[in-house]
Amino acid sequence: MLERYKDYLARLAALDMKLTETVGQFHLFSWLMNAVGRRCVVSPTFPTGNGKVDLHLRCGNQRGIIEVKSFVDSYQIKSDKEQAADYANNLGFDSVTIALFIPVLEEAVLEKLSTIEVVNGVGAISIKAFALIRQRVNGYNLLTGVN
Repeated sequence: MLERYKDYLARLAALDMKLTETVGQFHLFSWLMNAVGRRCVVSPTFPTGNGKVDLHLRCGNQRGIIEVKSFVDSYQIKSDKEQAADYANNLGFDSVTIALFIPVLEEAVLEKLSTIEVVNGVGAISIKAFALIRQRVNGYNLLTGVN
């Protein structure tokens, strides 16, 4: 499913959108609602910094969780994986996906950051990296309103 979302973002690259963690969460939620909303329940947890996973999915008996993150550096990814594993453990899940927004377009970098591994007893921590594209017009950031 997230591979289809990645393809969708690639088509939007021409629009030069900026997807921060919060914007990425709402954008991914909206895309999921359009893609699977008629047959699955997609529930967001709004970004308040309260330590809850960002998106819950339920399709019949299948359930999943997605934690949305913005790339800071490679050291932060380790912490993000541990945090996502803790969320999964607390919710009784054996897997979690991290949607990681990163400020590059190079496919090789996105693929290198996209991994699946075991962290803190959670059998599958899946990271899928997406291009984070900044939008500026004449030095003005259209999303934040800052020059």
